[in-house]
Amino acid sequence: MSSKFLETTNEHPHVRQFVFSSKVIMVNTSRGLRFFSGFGKKNRVLTAWCLSGAKLFLLDDARSTFDKLQSLNKEVFVHTVDCSPVSIASSWDL
Repeated sequence: MSSKFLETTNEHPHVRQFVFSSKVIMVNTSRGLRFFSGFGKKNRVLTAWCLSGAKLFLLDDARSTFDKLQSLNKEVFVHTVDCSPVSIASSWDL
């Protein structure tokens, strides 16, 4: 995964955290947009309703799968997902 440093909030200016980014592929189906999760028997496209079921890609891996899905006449989109080891709730004042 590609990673980059980001500064945290003013509360902890000396702390740095990693933010990882991956790619997910979304497939337009007859029932709406779904997350790509793999290929099944006879190259059938498997999809998931939510991000937790999606297959995460690095950019180079996403390109080959994207091309394969387009060759199967699927309407597909690539989205970037940023992941942080610090939860969102821990940065909020609740």
